[in-house]
Amino acid sequence: MKKTLILAVLLTFFTSIFAFDFEYEYENNTLAYTILTDSTVSVAASANKPTGALIIPDSVEYNELKYAVTEVAEYGFDGELDITSINLPVTIRTIHRRAFSNLTQNNLNITLNEGLEVIGSGAFRNSIGIVGAIMIPYSVSNIGDFAFDNCTGISMFLFQGDAILDVCNLSAFDGTGAMVLKDNIYYLAISDSEAIAIKPEDEDAIVGELKFPDTIIKDAKTLKITSILGNYSFDKLSHMTALILPKYLRRIGKNAFRDNLLLENIAFNEIYQTYVEAQAYTQTDEQFKNDD
Repeated sequence: MKKTLILAVLLTFFTSIFAFDFEYEYENNTLAYTILTDSTVSVAASANKPTGALIIPDSVEYNELKYAVTEVAEYGFDGELDITSINLPVTIRTIHRRAFSNLTQNNLNITLNEGLEVIGSGAFRNSIGIVGAIMIPYSVSNIGDFAFDNCTGISMFLFQGDAILDVCNLSAFDGTGAMVLKDNIYYLAISDSEAIAIKPEDEDAIVGELKFPDTIIKDAKTLKITSILGNYSFDKLSHMTALILPKYLRRIGKNAFRDNLLLENIAFNEIYQTYVEAQAYTQTDEQFKNDD
């Protein structure tokens, strides 16, 4: 009885994921579409496996109605190994969970579209075939946990805007080729000359003074530390009493140092005297507003 129930649950789960309303051929690939609203659909691979360049159309027609393609479905292209590149239309707003995970073919190129808002949990997880730099459009407002986990071929992430520092999940870039670990802190390469601090490897190992380096080395290149990720990246460090910021720092994400109750001293750099205006930490805001 228990085995039958488990099988029924699994069948319902996978049926809900892979169900679709119609198929549509475009640029030599037939893809599957699920109607979301009267005017929008999500896209996924069909039984006719996509090959070569995957070019997703901005709109499709079905029963004499036109639909904008606005989402890539959960597990939509998971493990599709015959794709050589991915081109998303400007209409895509959401890439759902595991949409492009487990793409392991070599030298896979992907371009994220302007207008994209959400990159879901594990969206590209284990896609070791993706190589080079990935541009994160200005429009992106959320990157889920483990979104690019184990994408070892990605060398850097180019952010068009700073707002993503406030909403990006701390595990989004785990295991990517863009990550560097130095003195218990993870950093992410965001250009050939800059990096951002992401999170500590071991929070309990931070005792007393936390001093960020001014630069790190990645692939024989010197990267300046210019930003610190927000979203509680260095919050509740129960043993930290002092903080020294890197001299090239320009931006700290919101709530980066929230609720560090023992924090007594912060060394500001000349570039970042307006640190507290970013609301990077609470509890001690008033104490440091007028410090030199």
